Amino acid sequence: MSTNNPIAQVDALRTDIDRVREELQWVNDSPLPKDDWKASVTRWFEGMSAAGGNQTTALRDLRKPKPSSGGGFVKDTFLAANSTVHQKGAAPDVLPVNVRLAPMLCWLLGDQLEQRLHAMIDADEYVPGPTLADRPKLQKALLGELRELETREEAIITAAEGESVFIGRRADADPAVVLGYDPEGDFLLPETRGWSSGPRVVARDPALGSSGSFEGSI
Repeated sequence: MSTNNPIAQVDALRTDIDRVREELQWVNDSPLPKDDWKASVTRWFEGMSAAGGNQTTALRDLRKPKPSSGGGFVKDTFLAANSTVHQKGAAPDVLPVNVRLAPMLCWLLGDQLEQRLHAMIDADEYVPGPTLADRPKLQKALLGELRELETREEAIITAAEGESVFIGRRADADPAVVLGYDPEGDFLLPETRGWSSGPRVVARDPALGSSGSFEGSI
């Protein structure tokens, strides 16, 4: 098929658009490399350990000759997880309670648990994606390539309209590209996008009703 055929040109561009989108999805959603994964686990442990800081208060309370008692009961909170019982009528009703043990365990055994999880990460076999540091640069490059491809696609479609050749736009076409929107400026004028200045015509498929209509320029 001739490369001057606008339909063939659009088909080729759409193949490239699909490829770039797949690459972009991989950059966005692919698993982290092991070093980044370990760093994420370490940050989680640090947060959980900090959340268990009340255990430090309870531990230090136990070094007193007479640990706290009465209203505070600090020593009674040391490594303790409690549930709640609500009284309903004549019989007690135990409600489901979400007890978080992670802060307590990370505060008490954080180093050992972290080393254990890091060892599990080392043993895991998978295909990692780019590093977190590299992803923004790759995303920017792919988004730029995608915008260029979609802009070329739209230019061919609008030029074909001027020749009374209708090429349907993709359902997921970027509205900013279709409208010629420049984030740094204004909407592009129709003549700069290859639109015909002639009257618009509407073609309809009687079998589909108004849902099967499209507009074009002549």
